[in-house]
Amino acid sequence: MSRAVIAQEGRKRFDLRYPQHPDVSAHLRARAGETVNWLMGWSGAIKACVAPLRGSDGEVVGVVGAAVDLSEVMEEERRRASSEQLLYAFLEQGPCAASILDPDDRVIFANQLFLDAVDASPEKAIGNREQALIPAGSTESPRRPDEWRSRSGDRTFRSRRLSVPGPSGAALTLHAASDVSEEIRLREQSENRRQRYRALIESTPGPLAIVDLHQCVEDVNKEFGRMLGLPQDQLGGLSLGRWVDPCSREPYDALWEALAGGQDVNTAQNLVFTDNSGKILLTRVVIRTLRNESGPMATAWVVESWGEPATQVARNTGPGLSALDGQVLERLAVGESNAEIAAALCLSRQGLDYRLKQLRQRLSAGSRGAIVARAYAEGLLSAADWPPQFRDRPDAGRRSAASEQAKSPRRLD
Repeated sequence: MSRAVIAQEGRKRFDLRYPQHPDVSAHLRARAGETVNWLMGWSGAIKACVAPLRGSDGEVVGVVGAAVDLSEVMEEERRRASSEQLLYAFLEQGPCAASILDPDDRVIFANQLFLDAVDASPEKAIGNREQALIPAGSTESPRRPDEWRSRSGDRTFRSRRLSVPGPSGAALTLHAASDVSEEIRLREQSENRRQRYRALIESTPGPLAIVDLHQCVEDVNKEFGRMLGLPQDQLGGLSLGRWVDPCSREPYDALWEALAGGQDVNTAQNLVFTDNSGKILLTRVVIRTLRNESGPMATAWVVESWGEPATQVARNTGPGLSALDGQVLERLAVGESNAEIAAALCLSRQGLDYRLKQLRQRLSAGSRGAIVARAYAEGLLSAADWPPQFRDRPDAGRRSAASEQAKSPRRLD
């Protein structure tokens, strides 16, 4: 019913005088000698082309055309464009300093973090070789060859390079560099703490071992290894109980049962160990629980004295009390109260409590009366002396006048 269609001699044909007919305008233009390209179909996915068909004399005798469905090609182009947009958005807004390099190592993309690291503008970076942008000598890292420093020198980056296909098939390089300055700082701090910890361990007088809550040795100093006859680097991870002699197994097990029950272990123990050669060692060990906010985490074992049992027993026959301990012992034997003893010896309440605790431990006595009794039994005080005099003190026979006046004659009478 189109006005462009006319009937002539019983046949229908297009009226060439109406070239704007929407369905055949391109063909009519080709019939007039023009080659026409256009898109058609859904979303323009079909590309069509018609051209004039000429005879032997060069006159147009018809038209020839073709249509190609480009929907898959267009979809692939959309996917590629979307992927590129996503990639560039990630590189631009991601946490890494990133650049994309062509096969000749020239920068074709760089995000702002990368530009800041190399201190370059986009105009200076794009098109130049990346090697010329990264500061000279900054890749000479003693830690890792893939680490380099920013041009300002205050940040360190760690690089990772990936090969990615380019639009023409050539392989491109994606360079992503993470800022590891904080990691390196924390690593150096950790190393400094480790060195201080090792210095503290080694500077402790006498053998020292750090033992975890499973009885495994975490660390020891050289003295502890010397005591057991093993190099200190061979003790880590071994159970401390393997060197405990059977005669000391009961107090040793009791100590760990207390730890397993949630109790803090802060005590001194006489334990018998067997060294690597089978030699028996009698030791005096001070054990302390090491805690953090969440609770016990390990124990510290400090060996105060060690050696052959006979030597150790002879060495420890006397309690080894100081002159001040002897004065406290004398006044206990007289019957003075804690307040009187503290005032006479110019001790604080806490200082006197500490001295009394030391006397109880060294004399294995549980009360004031037991302390005095054990002192007489071990000969530290003589029944022939009154007021009592501490026999283990070098100046026991030369009491000062002030000390004599401090005692109360009326109370003694």
